[in-house]
Formats: sequence, C-alpha cells, structure tokens
Amino acid sequence: MFDRLAGKLQTAVLVGLVSLISLIFVLQFGGPQAQGCTSGGASYIARVRGTRLQLGDFRSAAALMRMDRVPAELRRELGLDQLLVDALIERELFAAEARKVGFEVSEDKIMQRLAQRGEALMSAASTAPPYLGLRNGPVPVPVRDADGNFDIEAAKRHIQYGQQRSIKEFSREQIAETLALNMRELVRQSAAVAPTALRARYATERETRVVTYALFQPRDLEDLIPVSDADVTAFLASEPERVSEAYTAQSERFKDLPRQVNYRQIVVSTDSTQPERQAVATATMKDILANLDRGADFAALARRHSEDLASGRRGGEVGFRALDALPVELKAAVEGAEPGARLGPMMAENALYIVEVKGFREGDVSEADAKRELGERLVRRARAEALVEQLANATQAALRDGPLEATWLEAQIKQALRLDDVGVVSDLPVLKTTPAFTRGERPLKLQLDEGSVIKEIFALDEATPAPEAPVVSGKARIALRIEEAPSADFDQLDAEAQAEFRQQVQAEHEDRAVRVASAVLRHEAEKDRALKLKLDALRTE
Repeated sequence: MFDRLAGKLQTAVLVGLVSLISLIFVLQFGGPQAQGCTSGGASYIARVRGTRLQLGDFRSAAALMRMDRVPAELRRELGLDQLLVDALIERELFAAEARKVGFEVSEDKIMQRLAQRGEALMSAASTAPPYLGLRNGPVPVPVRDADGNFDIEAAKRHIQYGQQRSIKEFSREQIAETLALNMRELVRQSAAVAPTALRARYATERETRVVTYALFQPRDLEDLIPVSDADVTAFLASEPERVSEAYTAQSERFKDLPRQVNYRQIVVSTDSTQPERQAVATATMKDILANLDRGADFAALARRHSEDLASGRRGGEVGFRALDALPVELKAAVEGAEPGARLGPMMAENALYIVEVKGFREGDVSEADAKRELGERLVRRARAEALVEQLANATQAALRDGPLEATWLEAQIKQALRLDDVGVVSDLPVLKTTPAFTRGERPLKLQLDEGSVIKEIFALDEATPAPEAPVVSGKARIALRIEEAPSADFDQLDAEAQAEFRQQVQAEHEDRAVRVASAVLRHEAEKDRALKLKLDALRTE
C-alpha cells in the first residue's frame, strides 16, 4: 500500500516538475521575446501538408545531426543538405499521418523527455545511406549541471543558441519528431516476416553451388575460323542483300582513309633488361627465319610461335592498319617497302617482329573491296556462331555423362578448327571450376547477363547436376555441371543463430517498409500538390 502511495506521489511530483519547467521556459524565453531566436524569417525551404519548413528548421536539424560542423562544400558534395531536407519532409509527412490515425503528443511529454533523459529526437531520412553515419533517434543535449541534475539555464542556452530556436519552435519540432517516430514504429510493426519467407531468405543467402563450366562466345573464335577467297566469293554471290546492308551501315569507315598497310607478322616478346629472355627470343626468331628461308608456311609458324594473340590465331594476319598507328620502328621499316617484301627480325616495343608486307591503300576504298572485307567478316561471324553451338552442345552432352578433364575440351576445339599445328593458344574456351558461391554472387565474371545464368544454376542440384542443353545468353552458350550443391536448412541452426538471422531479416524488412511508406506519402503529397520545395535559400548556407 505504501509502495503504491509513494508511486502516485512520485508521478504527481514529476508531472508538477514538468509543468513548472514548461511554464518557466515560456515565461523566460518562449513568448514574444523569443522571436529573435528564430532563423529563416518568412522564407521557407519546403511546404509540406500546410506546414512551412523554414531555414531555421534546417539549421536546427543540422545542429542536432552535428552537420553544422561539416564544411558547406563537403556537405553539398556528399548530398547531406538534400538528405537533411528529405528528413524534414519525411518527418512532417509521417507526423501528419500519425495525427490522422489518432496519435497525440503534448508539450509536457517533450519537456519530460528533455528533463528526465536529456534527449531530443532527430531522424535521418529513410533513404540516407548507412555508411554516412547520420544521427538517427535520440540525441543527447547538454541540459545537466556538473552533478548530473537538470539545469534549466543550460537547456535554455542550448535551445536558444545551440539550435537557434524558441521554446515554441523547439516543442513543435520535437512533437513532430515524436509523432513521426510513432508512425514509423506502427509501420515497422506491420512488416512481420513470415516463417516461410525467413526460411526461403536463408536458403537464398546461404545455399551454395560449385560449378564446372565452359563459356563459348563467337567473338573468341572468329579469328581462328579458316576462310578462303573462294568462301568469300561464294558468300558475296549468295548473300548480296546482307552484304549491301552491312556496307550501307559502315560505308563511312571506308572513306578518306589515311595511308594504311596490309601485313602479317610473327611477334616474339623480349626484354632488354633481362638478357636471358632476350637471348631466348633472339634464338626463337633465328629458327623461325631459317624455316621461312627453307619454304615453311608463314601462317603455320605464326600460329605456333607468335605471341600477339589477335594476329597469331589468324596465321599472323593483321589486315589494314594506319601507318601512324604502328610502333615507330615498324612504321619506318614498312612504309617504303614493296608488296611481298619480308622484313626483320626487328625490335619494336620490347618485341621482335618478322613482317611480310601485302599491300597499301589510301583515300576511298572501292565499294567492291569494302564489300569483300565486310563479306569475309560476316562469313567468319556466321561460322563462329555455328561452331559455338556445335562445341557447346557437345560439351554439355559430355558433362551430362560426368566430369571432364580440361584436355578434353582443348582437343575438341583444336580438332574443330584444325589447329593441330598451333602451339599454346590462350583465351580459348576452357573448362573452369568455381569456388562455392551463393545466389547473390557473380563467380563466372561474365560480360553478359550473369544473373539469369545463376538462376538456372540454382535450379539444378546433385540429383540433376547438368541441364539438357547449354545455357543461352545472347550469342553466347554456357555448358555446365554442378559439382557440389549443399542444402541450407534454417531449421538445422541452433536457437541463437536462428534468432540472430531472424532479427537481421526483420530489421531489413522494417527499414524497407519505412522507405516504401515514406515514398508513398511523398508521392501522394506531390499528387495533391501539398508538397512544394523552395531550396534557393540553402545555397547561401
């Protein structure tokens, strides 16, 4: 009984204290004399559902956020000013909605929080990136003396000078913040995560796959496709409309050309700072030159020995290239050469070159020659696409039967392209095995829509480790097989781990619900013409 009586007495004393504090605030600096504390005057930066947000509101919020200590230029660069305006707009929108559903907050409650806890509220915009570390929630304010007791003079100084507010303005802002907080909490309570969604989220985040795959793309094989003059002539005759379309689209690149040289090359890299490497390169070039003198095929030697991959795979063919685009040493050697001349070995850009000049051109290329060049490229592209489909289908069929050795695919490619005379040919399709990865990762590092590929991978498991056909993405084909597909069962976690994951997911759902609610309220206000921005005043801040 005495405990209950003491509790009632303590409550009565507290209510009286808060009322007294409010009265003193109003008498000392909350009335007309407080108007000098107000910043912003009649100008405003936003009008939200009938409430004007003035420059003083912005400055007060910036002080609570400790943003007033950040240089103005840096604030603008980080977008802090706009985020603060968004926070104030969001506050008023949620506060207006809270009043609609019946929430009420009195000035006494605001003073009680200030006196008891030494706190004010300031909420960051729901869209503010977490990495900015903006204050969000209760903010301590200096309202206590050295003994830890509430100091009304300290509170007055903070509100009047720290936040440049009158008691009326401070109370209005804190009432709005409290209403907005109540409304956000109501929204958060509606964002419960269903057990089935929690289990699905855990599986999505924690389930992994290990995959062996091979990526086949036409552009990787085009330069290796054997195409003869007869092949091009036949294509020009059979596909005249297609060639004409290509010429119409690309005719400008064959006009007003600078002087160009058509040549083929064999390149062996060296390094003048490493004598051993330079000696090996010199010996290799000496052997190549001796073979050429004995009548060996230039293209075969280029495919086997050239370290310039783009031309080496085509038997050394470079095609036409502007003289000014060549290394200085190479340009000096070829620009005065006759067609058919063989030059080198010569040093250029830390490599030894043997070059065979095929011809020159300058100015406008004739339509016939341009179409022939385009026709060759179209033939290569079509054959590369067909070869990609052939190789991908064969590889997928083999992967369905079980794991493959890396040498299997290399042999298939060399056989299909008749590359038995080629030495080491890099950047061709190869079988690769990934480390374990989740649905949210991109382990294949594809320059295409990897998300759709990952989706198809996670549709497979150890019972069905390989799809019937390669995965298709544009012109590319991906043959693959699942090596490992461990399950991720939420129910197998211990109670502590389950609670931690549930709390993480619940917090994310709640934050997302608040962001969505804020966006909806802002959209409705804009639609009702109840939101108007006037941000010119911020430019002087």
